[in-house]
Amino acid sequence: EGGTDLWINIANSGYGRQMTKYEELTPGTGQLRNTWNRLYEIINYCNAGIERIDAVPYTSADEKKARKGELHFLRAYSYWHIVEFYGGVDLRTQETKTAVLTAQRSPVPAFYDLMLQDLDVAIANLPVDPIPATDIGRATLKAAYGLKARVAITRVAYGTTQAEKDRYYQMAKDAATYVINNQSALKVSLYATPGEVFAPANNKVNKEAL
Repeated sequence: EGGTDLWINIANSGYGRQMTKYEELTPGTGQLRNTWNRLYEIINYCNAGIERIDAVPYTSADEKKARKGELHFLRAYSYWHIVEFYGGVDLRTQETKTAVLTAQRSPVPAFYDLMLQDLDVAIANLPVDPIPATDIGRATLKAAYGLKARVAITRVAYGTTQAEKDRYYQMAKDAATYVINNQSALKVSLYATPGEVFAPANNKVNKEAL
């Protein structure tokens, strides 16, 4: 959204000029560099976890499933931001254990293929309620369906044929329709008024939030 009329830089500050006017905006700009670094850190943690979790003993099979679902959800969530912010950059599916001095570009559709695969694993493993239930903010089943709808509808923009686009339109529709038709089971619904959406009392636990 930078560089559009959605934002105004009143103080004309350094980062404001960079993000709203693209003045002095370089790959080393903090907002770009730090976002890149943090997202790839998350992805590397997820890759490490995905490689190891099947061999990790858990006292609760349900918790193990939830953690597996979270790892795949978070990798998809991180890659969605990376590919939309930076394009077809470095797609990594294995843990980086030593210094890597070269990077390989991957095509944008490859990112989406991985994200959609991850979200199917997330849907198969994530619970309706976080484990433990007090850990508000963990990825849950409704979040996986919501992100799948977002990823699929965004994937449409990269389709080269109408048939390909229709496939992802349908995928997004199916994921969104599942949430709409299973609101009670997923513990999600709409508030009656916009004021309730933004009420401070509903900040941490918001029934509209996926």
